[in-house]
Amino acid sequence: MIRFGIAATAALALSACVSTAGDKDGGDAIVIGAAIAKTGFMASFDMPVYHSLEIAVDKANANGGIGGRRIQLKAIDNKSDSTQSANAASRLIEQGADLLIVTCNFSTGGPAATVAQNAGGLSIAPCASDIRFGPLGLGDLVFNLGMSIPTEGAALADYALAKGWKRVYTLTDTELDYPKNTCEAFEKRFTELGGKIGGKDVFRNSDQAIASQVSRVSRAGKGAVDALVLCSYPPGGAMAALQLRQGGIDAPILANFGMDGDYWAKSLPQLSDFYVISPASIFGDDPEPEVNQLLNDYRKKAGGNPPTGAFVYGASTFQLIEQVIEETGGTDGKKMAAALEKSTNLQTITGPMRFGTDYHVDFEWDVRVLKATGGRFSYAETVKPRNARALVK
Repeated sequence: MIRFGIAATAALALSACVSTAGDKDGGDAIVIGAAIAKTGFMASFDMPVYHSLEIAVDKANANGGIGGRRIQLKAIDNKSDSTQSANAASRLIEQGADLLIVTCNFSTGGPAATVAQNAGGLSIAPCASDIRFGPLGLGDLVFNLGMSIPTEGAALADYALAKGWKRVYTLTDTELDYPKNTCEAFEKRFTELGGKIGGKDVFRNSDQAIASQVSRVSRAGKGAVDALVLCSYPPGGAMAALQLRQGGIDAPILANFGMDGDYWAKSLPQLSDFYVISPASIFGDDPEPEVNQLLNDYRKKAGGNPPTGAFVYGASTFQLIEQVIEETGGTDGKKMAAALEKSTNLQTITGPMRFGTDYHVDFEWDVRVLKATGGRFSYAETVKPRNARALVK
């Protein structure tokens, strides 16, 4: 397990009891701690990860675990709050966690990853986009398995130009670093490839309306831009999409992964010409059969569809954990991190993954583009962004 100092352990022993995914079944179990958002704005990303992680753990345990050791999964809700995140991580470590899964957002997941780093334990942000989950940010024992912000920006730019959208208007949510940095990466790559930014505007996720922004887009004139690029996440992103359409803006809207899924689009029953990128389709039409099989398993486990394509990250996270524990023979944080950095053949449901000693993220992805037509989303095509690593700031 991850080891605290004596004083910290004594203090944590007085903490409240935790919510777990099962009872501890002996000292030889591999304990995966999940300091995640079961509630709050990040739950729609963290919970699909957690449910598919549960599926993977159940299947592994049915086949003898990892190297003959059973796997135990414990979770504490951080309520999408950064302070709660650090506390959840500390409590999980005190409860015997060997490694941690943290929330897929830097401001919320970062504090938990820092706790694990300081305790010498490996932590993984399964669906994060921020490259600061790693040596140049939070530490050398922190890994990010999601599509990075540079990858998202490059994918959005490549797809926009492939669609013939050479002049776009960007609308950026500035509430969190993630959407801000994604639109920055998009703009950089888009203009490098010859695209033009016909206008740009900002809003905050907590805004109740964006009437001024809609008015400015309208004043740009119909046909002045080929498309809008929206970098946000619900609920603010949903509000923005709704008010753009209500304001008569019928240009195509291309959005980042934060806008994945259809759960937020109930107020837009006829939403069309809306495109969003994702690691996977939740609509049963993903080009990879393994993803569609996992989707079926997820529906049985959770009783419904995952809200976003983040559900594949639970499977890829477990596949990576399983491979690195088998390779190192244990759960020592430094040994696992070194093995992940050196490996060139980590096979996961999202494709092969490779990490370096500088960035603990894979920049090469097969990015799905999903399209809404008449309120119904479906898989459109796959984009393989080029040289996303060059967009690192």
